[in-house]
Amino acid sequence: MKHIDYEEFAKHFYYDETSPSFLRWRISKGTRKAHDIAGTPSGNGYYMVGFNRKSYLAHRIIYCIMNGGIDDTLVIDHKDRVKSNNNIWNLQAVTQAENMTNRTRQV
Repeated sequence: MKHIDYEEFAKHFYYDETSPSFLRWRISKGTRKAHDIAGTPSGNGYYMVGFNRKSYLAHRIIYCIMNGGIDDTLVIDHKDRVKSNNNIWNLQAVTQAENMTNRTRQV
């Protein structure tokens, strides 16, 4: 997992349930304006965000900024199994083993 630094990411992003990705840019840079939607859907159903020449999963950024950080050894599980539903109430930090177990469980 890529490290997500709370201070750095909280400076550039904020959580917003009106955004399709549930994430928006906090500041303008280049063609991107403050309050624009952060992230685009990827081919696998997750929202991806380009930041500092790297790609990040939007749900990891959201979990980090809403919880004051994230343990790099944990993955973020979508409780309802919907990869694009990045509502903070739908996200939980779990081990990879727990996440694999949850994949087979029906909600």
